[in-house]
Parts: sequence; C-alpha cells; structure tokens
Amino acid sequence: MTNLSTVLLNVILTLTLACLGGIVWMRGQSLGSDGAVGLFLIVIPAWFLTCFAVVLLIAMGRFQWVPGGRLTAAVMLFGLAVSAAVAMWFTVDKHSDWWDTLAVIAPFAILAGCFAAVNGDEGFHRVIIAITLGTASLAGWCLTGTMALDSIRTSIFESAQKDKADRRNEAYRHSQADAEIKRFQEMEVSGGPLWEYLSCSYSNNSDLRKQCLESIARRPTLQQDLLESMEDDRSSYAAREYAMNIYGGSKAALAPGFGAILDRLLKKKRLEPEGSIMGVEGSTLHDWFLVAGMIQADGGDLTPQLKAWRAYLNFPAAWRRLHTANRRHSREAP
Repeated sequence: MTNLSTVLLNVILTLTLACLGGIVWMRGQSLGSDGAVGLFLIVIPAWFLTCFAVVLLIAMGRFQWVPGGRLTAAVMLFGLAVSAAVAMWFTVDKHSDWWDTLAVIAPFAILAGCFAAVNGDEGFHRVIIAITLGTASLAGWCLTGTMALDSIRTSIFESAQKDKADRRNEAYRHSQADAEIKRFQEMEVSGGPLWEYLSCSYSNNSDLRKQCLESIARRPTLQQDLLESMEDDRSSYAAREYAMNIYGGSKAALAPGFGAILDRLLKKKRLEPEGSIMGVEGSTLHDWFLVAGMIQADGGDLTPQLKAWRAYLNFPAAWRRLHTANRRHSREAP
C-alpha cells in the first residue's frame, strides 16, 4: 500500500473516530426537539466512512491473507456493516444494561481493526484484525440470521393463526347453515310467518334460498302476508324488495292494501311534531314510492294516495319541518 493510500485511510478513520467521540459525548443529553435528527446526521457519516474504509482495504488487497481472499472479505463486509449500524444505533442513546454498554464499545473495536489493517497486515496486526473485524462480521451475520429466522417464525405463526381462524369461521358457517336448514324444516312443518321465510331467503346456502323462495311462492295467502310484512319492522325492507324483484303474482292486485299502507304512513307523518327528524323513516320513502310506481305500472291505481303524499311533501310546512330537522341533525352529528 502506498504512503498516500495509508494517509488517506488514516484520515478517513480519524474522522470516523471523531464522529463516534462526538456521539458518545452527546449520548444521553437533552438535545431538544430536533436534536435526535442532528445526532443521526453524525451517526450516518460515521457508518458510511467505516464501510468505505473497509471497501478500500478490500480493494487494495489488505485481506488477501484471509482464506478465500477478496470473496471472504466481501462476505465479511456485509456482516461488518450490519454490526456497525446496530452498534452505532446503541451508541446514540444512553442505556444502563451491561449489554448495551458493551455494544457501544463495538464501533471503536471495529475502528481499531481498521487501523490495524491500514498500518500493517502481519503478526500482531492480523490477530487484532481477526478479533475485531472477524468477530464484528460474525456478529452481524448472526444478527441477520436471527432476524430472518424471527421473520420466518412470525410468518409461520401468523399463517397458522389465519388457518385456525379460517377453520373456525368455516365451522361457524357450517353450524349456521345447519341451524338455518333445521329452522326451515321446522317452518315447513308448522307453517311459519312470512317474515321468517323472508329472512331465510337471504341465506348464503343457494339450495336453501331456492327452497325458501319456492315455499314463499306457494303460500296461499302470499298477497296479504306480503302487505302485512311491509309494515313489520322485522321484514319491511325484505318484503318491499321481494315485491319489487321476485313477486310473480299480479302487482296490480296489491294496490288496495298498499294504498291503505300509504294512507297510514301519511297519517303518521302528519302527527309528527314540528322539527322532528324524518331521516330514519324518510330515508325509506323512496323505496315505498318505487313499489307504488311498480304497482301503478302493472295497472293498479294509487293515484289518490300519491297525490296526497305529493301535496304533503310540497306543503311549505313540511319543507320547513324537514329543513329544521336536517339542521338539528347536522349540529348533533359528531
């Protein structure tokens, strides 16, 4: 190695030593809100200069005496970079554990090995290089292997937990499906109310859903039951959906009963106090009017009811009531 190269490497290592000294001096001190950022700006150059010095030593053949030559030295470089980064990270903060204190010594030991490699590669210098750089590189590889094994172990554990959860959910779905089938069989024997059949019609079991819809279609009092279910909170939505999308009978025949429902809904609306919130029930009015439009299109006559609703919704008091309710709802919303 030329004298210029030796001087350059010694300068680099001296700068690194100065950075480490500054880190140790500021270690554990109160550095303000941005102090940690400034401290890391010292750590990063120290780590970079250490790795750069080792790369130059490898390129200059200072580790040719190591079995495997440059290849072994290149492998050693990775472990050395990992151990130096971890050790310098421990140097930033002040710890009380003996292991943390020992880790702070590691960067200085690595620098001692680098100084030995720069200024000689025989006899005692090789012993220092083997003890410092060799141990640090081995520690870095061990840390990398441990982290990789932990990652694999965590991945296996999470996969096992996911499989366990999937099996539990699958068992729950099977139990729910069995309960639905049992309940459907009981309804077929005892003749359950329509709202129970409507809830069954949303089953994930396609065969059960098909049988349930077939049973609903065979009900002799389906028309009357459907109208009653529309006013039942347990099945109102499902009944309207069935009437619009599935019901195969004459929709016009629903007009008298559905007209009576619209009259009762309007009467209930008229009794609401000033400023009451229409959002809960008002949000479903659109669905009611869709069913009414479908009945009208099929030949049913709901003209009186729809005119009464139109007059109510166009009446200034209704708009004032709706505006007051929406304004109050906006104030109460989180």
